[in-house]
Amino acid sequence: MLCIGGIPFEDDRRSYLNNGGNVLVGTMGRLLEFIDKRLIKISELRMLILDEGDKLFESRNKNFMIFLDNTLKYVNQSGCQVHFLIYSATFSNKLLK
Repeated sequence: MLCIGGIPFEDDRRSYLNNGGNVLVGTMGRLLEFIDKRLIKISELRMLILDEGDKLFESRNKNFMIFLDNTLKYVNQSGCQVHFLIYSATFSNKLLK
């Protein structure tokens, strides 16, 4: 299931509840909404796929670092294994170096 910003959260929520999904791909903000509203549980994650990786790393996004740190702490405490994948359609030359 693709969960992105720019469309109402309720549309994504309804789609997820009606159709479920084994793979949830989205922006950090939308995935955080799913976690905050307890639609998904970190303990059940096996793979976390984040979009807009260029924005997350280029600006040293403080919210992303907090999200990543908290998620890694929880994953380590729970003993579950989660694969993190970060994608972007674009990466600047500065970021690639």
